[in-house]
Amino acid sequence: APVLLENSSKLNLTGATAAGTFVLRGSDTMTGNVAAGQSVVLQSVGCVTGTYVTAPAGFTNAGSIELTNVKGSCSASESAQLEWSGTITNTGTLTTAFGSAGGSRTLTGNLTNSGAVNINANTSFNGSSALFDNKKTVAITKATFSTTGGQTFDNDTGGSISTTSGVLSFQDTVFDVGAGSSGSAPVLLANSS
Repeated sequence: APVLLENSSKLNLTGATAAGTFVLRGSDTMTGNVAAGQSVVLQSVGCVTGTYVTAPAGFTNAGSIELTNVKGSCSASESAQLEWSGTITNTGTLTTAFGSAGGSRTLTGNLTNSGAVNINANTSFNGSSALFDNKKTVAITKATFSTTGGQTFDNDTGGSISTTSGVLSFQDTVFDVGAGSSGSAPVLLANSS
């Protein structure tokens, strides 16, 4: 059964390798790497709470991380946000999902993707001078993946971007096409380079 952590809880995965699902709600922190077979779900709850998880240091995700929401006392949209210092190295799966009613999804910090990033809900990539270094797969489905300004998106060697009714919208951002495949969808660059 999933382990539920709520409101000012701390998930410490340091040294943990056993499979498991950990659901975080409210304002929480997490430390340590997400191992293969582990799943971390940032789950906001309709009309109850958004979810804001902070990691004080970079980490590796070899399992799965999902930002989503579920119905609470109503099915209103609620935000889910993951913010970290340093760099997340994603070799597993990182997904932003619409859930039961959507809401904003936010990723804040440096991200090196050597796995899969699935954008299935409107998602912003934030952080002062944050770098998204894509070396594998970014799939955007029926959503917008955007930046707020001051970030760099590098589609590195081996990187690919696919869109299914999805949009890339970068504001005040450096978009480095690099040696990867940028797909067939247009990339909207506003005040960017």
